[in-house]
Amino acid sequence: MARGGFHGGGFHSGGHHSGGGYRSGGFSGGGGHYGGGGHYSGGSHYRGGGHYSSGGYSGGSSELSGCGLIICCLLWAGSTFAVSTFNSLILGYIPGLNLLNLGIFILAGLLFIPSFKQSARTVALVDLRKSGSSSSYVGSESFTYQKKGSPKTWAGKTDKSYRISFAGMEQGKKNCAEVLETMKRTPRIVWMRPTTWFVISAVILFVNFFFYESIIPIFENMIMSDFAFAFLDELTFYLPSVLALGCSILSLVFVKVRDNILYECAVRLASEIQTDEKTAETEAFIKNEIGKKWYHNICPNCGARATASLKHCVSCGSSLEVMEGDKNLYSIRQIKEDGKN
Repeated sequence: MARGGFHGGGFHSGGHHSGGGYRSGGFSGGGGHYGGGGHYSGGSHYRGGGHYSSGGYSGGSSELSGCGLIICCLLWAGSTFAVSTFNSLILGYIPGLNLLNLGIFILAGLLFIPSFKQSARTVALVDLRKSGSSSSYVGSESFTYQKKGSPKTWAGKTDKSYRISFAGMEQGKKNCAEVLETMKRTPRIVWMRPTTWFVISAVILFVNFFFYESIIPIFENMIMSDFAFAFLDELTFYLPSVLALGCSILSLVFVKVRDNILYECAVRLASEIQTDEKTAETEAFIKNEIGKKWYHNICPNCGARATASLKHCVSCGSSLEVMEGDKNLYSIRQIKEDGKN
């Protein structure tokens, strides 16, 4: 089908084998810019009858001395060595790497930086998952004064800023239980730490060094069209670097997903906190009202006026307490059990 190429033999030959490519017959091997022919060999500018050899600047000309010729040769040798070394290290001797997928691996590593930076805000989730409790909190990067909830656990009204505190006896335990339940309801992959994704990417980078040379021979000996093999060849070579890049992107995406989930959890907790506070206020008011009794401002017996905290009429001594069945309730007052208004 497509015999030849860099490997030779079989039906096809992959284009990314470490023994071929740019090192063999490319920039530094036989032929090309620095081998036989070209600018620096027979009949070119620098050797066979060019500007610097027979005639011109070197043969019988005073424009370029022998010292200048030596310097030019040294510069040429140095540049040749630098290019050759660069190609050997990057494009030849390191299996499974060229400039493109090396750049993809570097980009993947850089994308882990914001993931690690943002995940530092949710470290308490690790303790929460291990022991079911934590003395710290999780929260967003931003802070807002337009919020609902308590000083320790709140959610922003106008943005997605939040804080969930796990400290404290009552509210802390409730928050721990709520967040743990939220984590159980959502896929576990969402809560994977960037460290885990980074380790996966590091393993992929290590496997990349022998992945291509191990997989591509299988396709080289299969009967398929040149187009199909070329596609599989490129896919096999770049697949590890693309997977590593995918890990870094997923790590960054899941940081945002976790923030959204925790914000919704904070909204629920903040609403429950406000409900509990209103309930406590209502219960305190009822308790306070129960401790009061109603009294007449005008004695129902003699009609004398009674003010302040009087419980009995000063004229006739009758009780001023409102009794069941009293009808003259147009002017009454309350007095606490301790005797204060």
